Amino acid sequence: MVEEHEKKCEFVAIHECSECDYRGNGCQLYHHFLKKHPDNFLKYPEFSVDLLEKKNWNYLYRVGNHLFFIAYQILPHHRVLKLSMNCIGRNKETTKCQIILKSLTSNKEYFRSSEENFLEEKIDILEHLEKNKENVVACLLKVKRGAELFTYRSNKPERQVKQIVKALNKNLFPKLLCPCGSFVLPPILKCPSNHVQCESCATSYCPLCSDVVNWSRAPDLEAFHDIIPLPCRWQCETLLLHPELRSHEKTCSKRLYKCIEKWCSWSGSLNELMRHWHSSEPVYDRAHQVYGFSEGLVEFYLVYNNELFYLRMDSLKNSGRNFHVRKVSNVETRNEAYAASVVLRHSCDGVTMEKNAVLKFGGITRLGKSYFSHFGECKNYKIIFNLQLT
Repeated sequence: MVEEHEKKCEFVAIHECSECDYRGNGCQLYHHFLKKHPDNFLKYPEFSVDLLEKKNWNYLYRVGNHLFFIAYQILPHHRVLKLSMNCIGRNKETTKCQIILKSLTSNKEYFRSSEENFLEEKIDILEHLEKNKENVVACLLKVKRGAELFTYRSNKPERQVKQIVKALNKNLFPKLLCPCGSFVLPPILKCPSNHVQCESCATSYCPLCSDVVNWSRAPDLEAFHDIIPLPCRWQCETLLLHPELRSHEKTCSKRLYKCIEKWCSWSGSLNELMRHWHSSEPVYDRAHQVYGFSEGLVEFYLVYNNELFYLRMDSLKNSGRNFHVRKVSNVETRNEAYAASVVLRHSCDGVTMEKNAVLKFGGITRLGKSYFSHFGECKNYKIIFNLQLT
């Protein structure tokens, strides 16, 4: 039963145990700590550090589907207490966490993390001892997840806005949250226990029920999308209705792009992606021209409409050319269609000829290969690639 669950568990990344050589996914690591390192499993969001003991310690702490590594280290030479907390939950988009560390004795907030699910700070030991009578730093952890981080942009009075957000956080948002961490969109599927999942996540297994289930549509929840604003998946503190939300997410300034290389786990903004680029193929803006093309392969990337596209043209054995275009960005943009136009101009025996081809395709991320073939036998080409919305 455990093995079957682990195959379908939402924790998929492999992590190293801080106390031994064990490695496993989040679910395995959770059970490993409970069995092998119970003293290092933090059951409650509180812990204390004795500044005079000069010891180091690691904890594993769980909040919902998220696991956190907590570590503190006394650096005697620098007279500093170093604290770090790292979220190793699955989803890094909607379910970003904000980590807040407070003093239990003075109820003073030490610091809070940025949006990177990671916190690391240093506390001056001497300064702390001067201001506090006790040599113990008592810490209270507060983790804000998902919708708790969002604000509601509205013309309503501030007090009324706070009431709206509070009601949404408490009553609606938890019902619209998939175990993967994203907010579900129509069609919304629910199990007999009313757990919901994204259409792309739904299998015959419900991770919250830990059992095989039959999914059905949830029209009552789908109706909310027309009247209740939802958070942007990129954590820009915006709440919008479903139709406007998808358009906003595509151009959101905080949108993340994944590296195109399968072995690289990096993600960042589109500008950062261009600086991060691993590929030997160049990137161009919307349109590109290739001169002097003969035999061999032509491939490159185009950026258009805040999306990244891969374009390729290669030779056919029986003369002619194949053309292939594919969207490689990591967000589905439904109800969008693109047209990739290719103009080939070639000169043979002093005569210039031109051929045109247009390939229309949708904006869904994973596309099959589509080709135009037989663009002629002449080797002196000028190829013009262009992308546009249709």
